[in-house]
Amino acid sequence: MITPRSILAMLEVFESIIQEQEIKIAQEDLEFLCSYLFKVEIWGYYELRLYNSTILLLPPELVVTLTKTAYDKSFRFKDFPKYYKTIVSILMNTLIYLMGGQYTHPYIEHYDTLKSYLMSMEIKEEDLFFKNQLMFIDGLYKIKTGNKEEGIELAVSAMRMLEQLDAPNIAIGLKIYLDFVLEYTK
Repeated sequence: MITPRSILAMLEVFESIIQEQEIKIAQEDLEFLCSYLFKVEIWGYYELRLYNSTILLLPPELVVTLTKTAYDKSFRFKDFPKYYKTIVSILMNTLIYLMGGQYTHPYIEHYDTLKSYLMSMEIKEEDLFFKNQLMFIDGLYKIKTGNKEEGIELAVSAMRMLEQLDAPNIAIGLKIYLDFVLEYTK
């Protein structure tokens, strides 16, 4: 069910991202959004997109729970292309989010479970962007779990691949995020 409150929350996130401002949303709107997502029995395309657009607003423990919920309540649609891409995107965004900043345990321990969900999506050979992003995520995980050199090598390989494919802006975004992760793992 599309509600004005959920649309407003998503628009506020998009506006903050576009204007490069800190994302701010009223706590009651955030609670309404979470309540809505937990009540939905089967997540359709709308719920998946709504959640994927608002992940950054949520604390890590809620992101882990909602991502598992999203996967469980939408997996049956994974063979439909737009659902497949959105579910994979949610799983990857969750992994990236949990690898960032100061988050370590208990959030990093969810890596294996969430990655197994991702692998069950059977990432297609032609989905090179997803495969490259997964290599970057694996690099972040290695950095966070103490294998810093190998992790940096994987992450840099993913960035170089994007540069070779003439996607320099995406590569720059990964570099900024890698620097952010490294800042918290010194």
